[in-house]
Amino acid sequence: FNATFRDFQAKKIEAESDLRKAREERRAAEDRVAALEAKQTDLEELLGTLKRGQGAQKAHEWHQRMSEMRLEGLQLKTDLARQLENVRHLEDLMRTRNMTIAELETAIASKTKVHEEQQLEWERREIELES
Repeated sequence: FNATFRDFQAKKIEAESDLRKAREERRAAEDRVAALEAKQTDLEELLGTLKRGQGAQKAHEWHQRMSEMRLEGLQLKTDLARQLENVRHLEDLMRTRNMTIAELETAIASKTKVHEEQQLEWERREIELES
C-alpha cells in the first residue's frame, strides 16, 4: 500500500510539473501570437496609409506616438528605479530589525539563564540554612 501510495504521489507531482510547464509554454505562445497580431495590424495600417497617399501625415503621427512612448518609458524606468531603491531600503531595514531581534532574544536567553542560576543558588543556600 505504501509503495502504491508513493508511486501515486510521484506520478501526481510529475503530472503537476508537466501541467505547470504546459501552462508556461501556452502563455509564451499566446504572447508570441499577440506580438505577431500587433505587427500584422501595424503592417496593414502602413500599407493602407501608403495606398491612400497619406504617408507624410501618418509618419508625423507615428513620430509623435514614438516620442510619447519614449517619454513614458523613461518615466517608467525612473519609477522602477525608485521602487527598487525603496525595496532595497526596506530589505536593509528588515535585516537590521531581524538582527536586533536576534540580539535581544540572545540577551533574554542569557538573562534568563543567569536568573535561573541565581534562583538555584538561592534555593541551595536556603536548604543549607534550614539544615
